[in-house]
Amino acid sequence: MKAVLTSAPKATEVASAHKAIAVFDGVQGEGEGLAAFKLENAVAKFKIVRYLRYAHLIPAIACGLVKEFSIPVGGGADEQTALLAFTTSGGALSEVVASLTEGDRVELEWLQIKIEMDTDIEEHKFGMVEQCQKLLKLDTATEEALVKQYPQPELLLPKIEPRSKEERAARFGKKKKRGKKGRA
Repeated sequence: MKAVLTSAPKATEVASAHKAIAVFDGVQGEGEGLAAFKLENAVAKFKIVRYLRYAHLIPAIACGLVKEFSIPVGGGADEQTALLAFTTSGGALSEVVASLTEGDRVELEWLQIKIEMDTDIEEHKFGMVEQCQKLLKLDTATEEALVKQYPQPELLLPKIEPRSKEERAARFGKKKKRGKKGRA
């Protein structure tokens, strides 16, 4: 089960940002339909059909491109949204998910966020959460406009600097040049 915030973090840092077209795959938990929303471990599942944008901001911890995404809808997901989102419109996240039917195509944006909590318990101090920023049911015209706007996924990846000769030599061991025998 994914972590869900129940109190405001001391600090946050975005590790990755995602924007995609996805297909709603239903709510999964121990109950069926709306009854599943009352369960702590209920999650809404989405299959990614097409990435529109992706930003890989912290290479050591960013999750990369994914094929599936899930949103916890029970046990405080709306409270986490209130803690992390700048603004909301269109109702609570759980209400938007409840309005979807399996197979609906959606525009989905989310952030993978590194959090620091104000606690003395070291193992509870740092963690990762995912926060849905946008969940919008798509009609054909809106989906076509998104595909036209993003004919290829926009990928923001960290630039890897080429290594200097000194760094390569230190890493792989400096090889001595050999001269011809008998020459000084």
